[in-house]
Amino acid sequence: MKEQFGMDYTVAGMTDLLKRLGFVYKKSKSVPAKAEGEAQQAFLEETVPEILEEVDAGNAVVYYADGCHPTHNTKTSREWIRKGQDFEIDCNSGRKRVNINAAINGMKPEHLVYDITDSVNAQSTQRLCRQLLRKHPGKTIYLICDNARYNRNKMLTEWAKEQRIEFVYLPTYSPNLNLIERLWHFMRVKILNSTYYEKHDEFKSAILSFLGNIKQYKSELRSLLTMNYRTVNGVSVHLSQTTS
Repeated sequence: MKEQFGMDYTVAGMTDLLKRLGFVYKKSKSVPAKAEGEAQQAFLEETVPEILEEVDAGNAVVYYADGCHPTHNTKTSREWIRKGQDFEIDCNSGRKRVNINAAINGMKPEHLVYDITDSVNAQSTQRLCRQLLRKHPGKTIYLICDNARYNRNKMLTEWAKEQRIEFVYLPTYSPNLNLIERLWHFMRVKILNSTYYEKHDEFKSAILSFLGNIKQYKSELRSLLTMNYRTVNGVSVHLSQTTS
């Protein structure tokens, strides 16, 4: 301010000025540095609507897939705590993970299939696909996923061609377009953040209970996992979604 406008403020004065001008003090938001906004917008406005037309016609289902690897560590988070007091929680420093490979139904996100595995890879993804084939007989299954190497594995993609599964790859560096990323955040809020699990087995059991009873969160998931997106270049795209 002094260099640009010749005006000198105290810290408190500068804070008051910024508030009057409509600024708030908050964390910056990280976005994938290599993401392409135009590619994301084209995916949302061209690729996804074509899939949804088949879904609406009753010929197909669409799922969003991704892996998640929560670590057995206590994660602290913000809470409403009385001023002048602290809320203390026991912490551990475990390094063991629970590796989850999962897919959610884009129309009904409380419908989930998952595979707990030693490693999220092509074999785990194939097991996930087999669950979907059993769950939706006779329908084409569109599996929207990222460009991880295992999703493009030759064995997996050749096998999928002979099934009713079509892999649909997101634009590179586009976790913001994958609905299941919101599920992982929801899971952390519900059962992991600010929660102490002394043993890894307890930690894993809590995760399995959450995944196995996902339908109890139906109303919350349908509110959170809507097909409303914002690309990295700030374009908002709203797509229709079945809610019955």
